[in-house]
Amino acid sequence: MRKPMSKSTVPTPTTAALAAQASASRNRWLIIGGAALFILVFFLRFSASLEPKAQATQLAQELGAEVDLGEVPAGALGIALEDPSRPGATRKLGEFTTSKDLIVLHFWAGWCPPCMEELPQFGSIAVSTMDRQVQFLGVSYDQSWDDAQKALQKATNNPRPPGVVWLRDPAGQDGDPKAMLRLKFGTEQLPETYLIYQGRILARFVGSAAWTGPKMLQIFQLLAPPRTPGPT
Repeated sequence: MRKPMSKSTVPTPTTAALAAQASASRNRWLIIGGAALFILVFFLRFSASLEPKAQATQLAQELGAEVDLGEVPAGALGIALEDPSRPGATRKLGEFTTSKDLIVLHFWAGWCPPCMEELPQFGSIAVSTMDRQVQFLGVSYDQSWDDAQKALQKATNNPRPPGVVWLRDPAGQDGDPKAMLRLKFGTEQLPETYLIYQGRILARFVGSAAWTGPKMLQIFQLLAPPRTPGPT
């Protein structure tokens, strides 16, 4: 019968072997830690780039807007709109969407009672965000700019409130449907407003919106960074 091995005869790892094992374990954890750190940094950067837009979309939805409606209709970008600030001149929506990250496109008319009620708030938010990178466009569907100007004067005490590029769709209320900008977007009734962010329709407000409420203000803080001072 074999005798049990005594403690003095049990093989023990050498100092060199133990050091090699410790070094291998350390290297393994360094590799795992480095990979985890890389993934974490990538995730944080990716999340940070999406977070403002995601937050703004959620806020718009809470305010009753339809959200994530895709790209601006291609046919809408080239429609010529009257620019009353330059008699005889026209502007196209595409001129604005290529130069600004955030566009607020507002369809209205003086013959529309809800539009008249909404205009003071719309003008107020435009003025309060003039220091941010956002462009407000107010497109009238009055039959003439004179009619639109009278409506603005009545609603806001100013024939051309600041902070907004005021334009008029030459199709007016009863013009050619194929040439009407609002119909390109699917707007059947006024007022209606679109938030266009980086070339895509982030939100659509059907009817009047709470322009001066805290959630709306937060949307602009998220999507429209402060303007940087130009060279002097």
